[in-house]
Amino acid sequence: MPPQYDLKQCRYFVAVAEELHFGRAARRLGIAQPPLSRQIHALENALGAALFDRSRRAIQLTPAGRAFLTRARRMLTLAEQAAEAAREASREQRGDLHVGYSHITDPAILLPIRANFARLLPGVKVHLLVDDPRSLSAGLLSGKIDVAFLVRHPLDPALCYESLPAEPVIVALPEGHRLAGRISVALSELADEGFLPPPSSQSPVLHEKFIEHCVRNGFRPRLAHESPHLQATLALVAAGAGVSVMPRFMGGTPPPGVRYVPLNGSLATLEV
Repeated sequence: MPPQYDLKQCRYFVAVAEELHFGRAARRLGIAQPPLSRQIHALENALGAALFDRSRRAIQLTPAGRAFLTRARRMLTLAEQAAEAAREASREQRGDLHVGYSHITDPAILLPIRANFARLLPGVKVHLLVDDPRSLSAGLLSGKIDVAFLVRHPLDPALCYESLPAEPVIVALPEGHRLAGRISVALSELADEGFLPPPSSQSPVLHEKFIEHCVRNGFRPRLAHESPHLQATLALVAAGAGVSVMPRFMGGTPPPGVRYVPLNGSLATLEV
C-alpha cells in the first residue's frame, strides 16, 4: 500500500526544508508552529523515514529528506498544472479526465495529485490508466486519454509536451553490495557490474541516454538481463543478479533486499 500523505503535508515540508527553521516556515505559511510540527511528524510517520536531523541547533535535511524534497516539489508542480488545466478545460466542472502513465512510473506520485484534483473539482472523475508508451501516445491521438506521463519517449509532432523538473537518478543495489552503504555513487564505480536496465520498450530514449553516459565514463555497460516489468528488475537486483540505474520516481519504496543510492556526476539528474 502506498504511503498515505497529502499535498498540504508536502507543502509544509517544502517550506521547512527551504527555511531550515520551523518558526520561519510557520510564519511563511501563516500558521502556528505546533500544527506545522505535528504535520511534519505525521508525514515522517507515513513515509517511515526521518526527513530532518533535529539533533543539532540548526535543523538539517536527512538523506531521505533531500530525496523527498525534489519529489515533493514535483508533486506540487504537477498538482497545480493539473488543476490549472482542469479550470481551463472544464466550464461546467463536470465530466471525466483520463490520465495515462507507463508501467515504469510509480503510481504513488499520482495519488496526491488525484486527491487534490478531486478536492478542487469534485464534479470531474479522474481515471488512471496504465499502459506502454506507444499505446499511451496512440490513446492521446485518438482522444481516449486526455493527458499522459511519459518517461523520455520519442516525441510525436502531433502531440504537445510539457517538461517536468529534473529527477534525481538512483542506483538500485542488493542490500549487501559493497556500495550499498554509500551516500552517493559515481557511474564509473559501476563499470564492472552487470546491469539490469528498466525495460527499454517503456522508454527507449532513457535506455539510450544511460548507454551514452556509460560510454562517456569510459565503459560500455554489461547488460545482465532485461525484464519486461520494473518489479521483476528489482526482484533480480534483490537476488544479486546485478544493479539497476533509474530516475528516483520509478523505484517507489525499495523492496526487501534492495537499497537505493543516489548517483552523482553527469547523470545525477535527468529530465523526464
